[in-house]
Formats: sequence, C-alpha cells, structure tokens
Amino acid sequence: MKKWYVLCSVILLISALNLVSIKANQNQVKKLNVHYQISGSTYSSKTSISKTKLSKQTKQILLVVGKGSYAKIQLWQKKGIKWTVKMSTNGRVGKNGIGKTHEGSMKTPYGAYKLTSAFGTSNPGTKLPFRNITPNSWWVEDSNDPNYNTWQEGSFFNKPSEHLIDYPVQYKYGIVINYNSRRTPWKGSGFFVHVSNGGYTAGCVSLPIAKMEYLMRTIKSGAYILNITNVHQLMYF
Repeated sequence: MKKWYVLCSVILLISALNLVSIKANQNQVKKLNVHYQISGSTYSSKTSISKTKLSKQTKQILLVVGKGSYAKIQLWQKKGIKWTVKMSTNGRVGKNGIGKTHEGSMKTPYGAYKLTSAFGTSNPGTKLPFRNITPNSWWVEDSNDPNYNTWQEGSFFNKPSEHLIDYPVQYKYGIVINYNSRRTPWKGSGFFVHVSNGGYTAGCVSLPIAKMEYLMRTIKSGAYILNITNVHQLMYF
C-alpha cells in the first residue's frame, strides 16, 4: 500500500510539472504574438496595430519602422475586425532617419499622414487619383515660392524644387505623403513613397520596384502611412 501511495504521488507531481510547463509555453507564445523578430529588430503584430486610434480611422496602414536610414515596411489591411499583413519588405528612409523634419533636414517626417494621390511615368492600375509626369512637371520646394509644396507645370522653379522627370527610377511609381498640407514655409515639402534606387533618401520612403508596384495597385483612398522608430511608439497613435 505504501509503495502504491508513493507511486501515485510521483505521478501527480509529474502531471503538475507538465501543467506548469504547458502554461509557461502558452505565455511565451502569447508574447510572441504581440511582437516578433526580423533581422534583429522588433516589429508590430496585429495585436498592437488593432489597438491604435489610427486603426479606427482607416482600413490600410503602411507601417514604416526606421533604424537610421533603413526601415522595415509593412502594409497592414483590415477586413471586418481583423488586421493582416498584406506586404512586407525592407526599405530606406531619409539620410538622417525618421524624426521631426524641416526643409533640408534629410529626415522622414515622424507620425501618421494620409496617402492622398499617386503619380509616375506609368500607371500600373492605381485606385488613387493619378498624375502622369511630363517634361515640365515640378514639385516646388522653394519656401519663398507661393506654390511651395505643390505640383506645378512649368519651365523652371528655383532649387531645391525637384524636376520630377529627372528621377526616372525613383519616380516610375510614387505616392504622395500628405505632410505639411498647410504648406508652411520651411516646414518641409515633397515627401513621397517611391521606388528605391538602393540608397538613402532626402526624406521620402523608398522600397523595391516590385513592392512599390504592388502598393500602387493596392492602396486606396483613406490609407495612412505611419513612420516611427520603435514599435512602442504605436501607443501614441
């Protein structure tokens, strides 16, 4: 009888230890569902995306998590109440990273902004309002110009205005980031999502051409871009 009692006690102890181990593993999986690792950096999951105020305002969020001039870029899309990743890629941002920006800072603007329209030398079938680049297309970035931070057609505009056709790689496909919509001089201008040429940008967000073509076909009116440097910053949006 004593041996039987000891055997039962051992079985109960093993069962208890297994139960503790299972719960520990479940807790670890639960944590991994909140954040996951890619190339040594932590990026957001649907759990944290769905808890943002921004997720209540839109069904598409282009999440850009920067580290220096490099970034992980993910397109999150909502269907019903569920958020899923539709596209993920490495990309580039401004030479001086993501942060508070101004004209000439070489920084990508921190925060959330609408993606309002598309442009380029060809249209792969975007759902956004689209504008074709012509030999006379400029984005005015001269803070002393009354047309500051707008697209204009003309023969010449003062530096640092961009003659768009001079960038056939980057601007084959482009989407306008609606930063400084009030066109406050010196606050910053000409921020786009566009095709990468392999290097850092002057403040835009760039990604490989195949991914950019996918974005052009997928992004709809009402979508936002969210530029941050750490996933913990999601709580502010």
